[in-house]
Amino acid sequence: MHFRPQSEMEQLERGSSNANFSADFGAGAILPATTVDCPTYEDLLAAIGGLISFGDALWYDHARRLLSRVKRFVLANLERDHNTHERVMLTVMFVNQFIGRALAHLLVDSTHWWRNFNEAVRAVDYHSPDWQAALNGLALRMASTPARASNGSQPVQPPRPGGAPSRRGPAARTPIMPERIRRLIPRDRDGREPCLRFMGGGMCYGGSAERCAHQQRTHRWDGRLPRELQEFIDR
Repeated sequence: MHFRPQSEMEQLERGSSNANFSADFGAGAILPATTVDCPTYEDLLAAIGGLISFGDALWYDHARRLLSRVKRFVLANLERDHNTHERVMLTVMFVNQFIGRALAHLLVDSTHWWRNFNEAVRAVDYHSPDWQAALNGLALRMASTPARASNGSQPVQPPRPGGAPSRRGPAARTPIMPERIRRLIPRDRDGREPCLRFMGGGMCYGGSAERCAHQQRTHRWDGRLPRELQEFIDR
């Protein structure tokens, strides 16, 4: 009998279901089958917010440290992508993998469980080699999709009425900051905004002290920001 090794995507999809769950507390304990479906990063952040509330009540610092890094990982993807379905789903499966790997160390009776748990928490990073490799693989798959469709091996989806884009634009997102605050964000003569994360004393994901990771934002800003906007980003 021959066994075909699962691809990385198949392993991720299986890991986001209940197929690998083995902590059976009874002879008849069977978890229902689940499917992976998450349309937007905002939906994923809402789910993580629920886990944070659950962790505050039961897991305390263990959950806070893990979920804080998971949330930053999702926010880093949200800043770089406009809810592309394939990338959102890849993010969901990696979130499940990150959480599963970390929490698995809380189930084992090992003298090294704390060290292993901390290593798994530190691995939750947008710039981790695993995630960057997954993004490169996703880009290759998405780049090859139009070629397959043009060869007739895959049906081409008809254009949406009125020429509407297939992606969900930033305007359709649930706003992270109030609209009245958003209207206070200034622009320079090139149409660029100040990087609020940098102006608030932090660092944008993928940027440096001299350059913002977002093309339409800048770390060089002359003058002060509006008082209400500065108070919002300083919170």
